[in-house]
Amino acid sequence: MRIREFVFIVLILLVVAGMSVAFGWWAGRAGAQRGAGAVMGLAVGTPVDLRSGRRIRVYMGPEIAGEPAFTIVAGHVYRGSQLGRPLLTLENRRVYSGGNAAGPLLYEFDDSRVVEAGAGRIVRFVQRGHSIYFGPDPQAPVLFSFQGTRIYRGEPADGRILATCNTALTDPDLIKLVSIVLYMETLE
Repeated sequence: MRIREFVFIVLILLVVAGMSVAFGWWAGRAGAQRGAGAVMGLAVGTPVDLRSGRRIRVYMGPEIAGEPAFTIVAGHVYRGSQLGRPLLTLENRRVYSGGNAAGPLLYEFDDSRVVEAGAGRIVRFVQRGHSIYFGPDPQAPVLFSFQGTRIYRGEPADGRILATCNTALTDPDLIKLVSIVLYMETLE
């Protein structure tokens, strides 16, 4: 009789422990997702990557107000908020003019460099973290800095907000694509 009671108690303890582990795993996973949303969502917007179908809107200036300067959906860049004919298309780290890879190739990039297409193969930008440097020299002054939903001209400490997004820009390829568009719109 004592062995049966002992086995019964051990089984109950194993079931309770299994339920605790399962609940802990579920709560930890849900908490991590909500935590990322709380940190990134309330403070700086929900992080998004380039391959999602979510609309990434970029507004010139410090406020999300009025018509966006451009909208990015799944690698296509549109002027304003209307999804008509794309201005640019990103495919396999190559940026083409127009709506697909049949358009003229404008830029190519790898993990850290954005190269202008053509015979010269000029390195237009270098990326380190969330900062974009103009030209091939990473010691050059910062051209754009990405911090949450804000895009700064130069360092964030300079306080010159160039643009604001409806979401945090965390994907390195997305940061490069937005830098290309901002360069074309404001500096070229």
